[in-house]
Amino acid sequence: MQLPSKSGVYVVEMLNNEPISVNADRPAISERCIKVTRLNCKYGQAVNLARREREYYKTFGANNVRFRFFAATPHHSIIESLVGERLIAYRMKGASGRLNEWLQGISAQDVEEIVKDVLASLNRSPEAETQLATTQGKRTQELQEPLGASPRGMVAAALYLEENGMSVELLRNMHHSPRRRETFKSTQRYFGEKQDLQLNNQLYGARLMYVAEEHKRERRAFDQLAEEALQRHPK
Repeated sequence: MQLPSKSGVYVVEMLNNEPISVNADRPAISERCIKVTRLNCKYGQAVNLARREREYYKTFGANNVRFRFFAATPHHSIIESLVGERLIAYRMKGASGRLNEWLQGISAQDVEEIVKDVLASLNRSPEAETQLATTQGKRTQELQEPLGASPRGMVAAALYLEENGMSVELLRNMHHSPRRRETFKSTQRYFGEKQDLQLNNQLYGARLMYVAEEHKRERRAFDQLAEEALQRHPK
């Protein structure tokens, strides 16, 4: 199955019998990450499905991966969230104890049916647009809560991203200023002295924290994560 270069959701099935690290292509961290076999599967979302397909092949080998299902949709983040709520009992925990989209105890076929059901419920319901708008509204409200994007969290995220080699250009892509003068140090200094956040800073903080958390979890490329952060929390 060849996926298109569009945003969407997908279900991937593992075919290998021997465990493979979910970061097998990164020897420095691979042994610290969870390992998966044909007993595991995964749902997810991507800004570019074709690129995500290539990343799975690079990590696991094309012969160990089967994409059972995909759907191109601009609402990929919302659908991923709705599916995740229905699959929480099957989600694996990483070394940190955090849940991720890798699943155990459920077949890829069953996951595919759940994703299809979520898609169909949004498409066939007369209230579909209202449902999407409500979900998006809840996400915006979450950003406005201090725990969603706190100054302390922003400082910690900026420090992590700087120490792990994210470029200043990507930082500036996520910042709201058109002058593109932001640096890791200025972010740490400015938000280290703040207690409350304006909306543009909440969005900037949500992007930084998303990239930092996702990089800790899966070690994916910073440019891809920054693009996803902007999709989730647009300017």
